[in-house]
Amino acid sequence: MPGTACSCRTATSRTRRWCTRCVAAARPSASRQLLSAALDDGPVDVLVLTSASTVRGLLALAGEEARAALLATPVVASGTKTGQAAVDAGFGQVIVAPAPDAGTLAAFIARSLGVPPAAATDDPSFDPAPVTGGAR
Repeated sequence: MPGTACSCRTATSRTRRWCTRCVAAARPSASRQLLSAALDDGPVDVLVLTSASTVRGLLALAGEEARAALLATPVVASGTKTGQAAVDAGFGQVIVAPAPDAGTLAAFIARSLGVPPAAATDDPSFDPAPVTGGAR
C-alpha cells in the first residue's frame, strides 16, 4: 500500500500498522471475486490460518454471506495466538497445530482430516481436540 494515505495509520518503532478497515478497502476486487467463487464451489473442508492478520484479512475480504460460511468452517491455526484470534473473530471450531513449520502443519492437517501423510509416523503429541473453546 505504498503511496496510500491512511488517517488511522500508527507508527511503532519497528512497523507501520494499518487498521482492518483500511486494509479491506485496499484489497483488489479480484480477490473478493476469487473468494466468492471458491465458496460458490461448495463448502470448504478446513481453513488453514497462519497469523492473526490472516484471520482479520480473510474476514475483511468476505462479504456478509461469505463471512457466515467462513465462520462455520473448521480452522487449523498455526499457533496459539492465531488460534485465539480465530476464536475472538467468531470461528466456532479451532484447533492449533503443534508447531508452525510447513512439514508439521501439513502432517497435522492431513491427520486432522483423516488422511495420513505419505511418510506418516505416530506422533504422540497429535491431539485433534480443539485447544480453544470456540466462539463465545
